[in-house]
Amino acid sequence: MCVSTVSGEKIPDQKELQKLKTRAEILKTLSDSYDHGAKVLADMSDEKATEVVESRFGAKPRWAIVMSMVANNMDHYGNLVVYLRLDGIAPPRSAGQ
Repeated sequence: MCVSTVSGEKIPDQKELQKLKTRAEILKTLSDSYDHGAKVLADMSDEKATEVVESRFGAKPRWAIVMSMVANNMDHYGNLVVYLRLDGIAPPRSAGQ
């Protein structure tokens, strides 16, 4: 699932990501994607959130797709936390605790 499904935009060509070579390019693209997602979510009204749209998993309301994206993001974050801790690094979110 991606924010493009929620916003109704065309899904970006994944081949463009293969062209990213430097750390700076990757971080900028990642940051831009989060900014775009935040804008899409901020602009979503209650009425739009309940509209049903087609996704690769069938017809779903936009809010359900957003919740799937949030859950997926947290799964990845949880995996990263384990790897960081195995390397002796405290994740920034919990470093001061």
